Amino acid sequence: MVTAYGDIPGGSPMVMPEIVIASVASDGAAATARVPFRAPQAIRITGAWWQPNTVAQATTTSATASYRRLSLLNGGQGQAGTALLGSLNLTVSLQSLATRAFTLASWPTLAAGDTIVLSHATVGGLDAEGTVLRAGTLFLSYRPISPA
Repeated sequence: MVTAYGDIPGGSPMVMPEIVIASVASDGAAATARVPFRAPQAIRITGAWWQPNTVAQATTTSATASYRRLSLLNGGQGQAGTALLGSLNLTVSLQSLATRAFTLASWPTLAAGDTIVLSHATVGGLDAEGTVLRAGTLFLSYRPISPA
């Protein structure tokens, strides 16, 4: 599907709406938050940032021993996919309303109609937040991929 945005020379970056995620407990295992975004056409993610909205997302004193890992996944058409688009290791406490950037995969793309899933996991056992990812906002920017 081609849209007017796909006709922008060079596929200029666009920022999608902010996606607010409620606090989620993982109970020490990986947990997912469904992200209400469906790609309007083939796109490439150009940036992703996480911002806790209510209180700081803390780590333990020894941050490398226990922290939260956020993974941005291509959920495919039914939000069941597992292709990694980017990740963020919260090894340092992140204050409320401060942002931290994800490290993106080399070519993070979604096909038209694909969805995004945010996964989080406890690495190294309980951190200062237990197994809870604090409520926050996921920010994404993307660029349409012009059809060949």
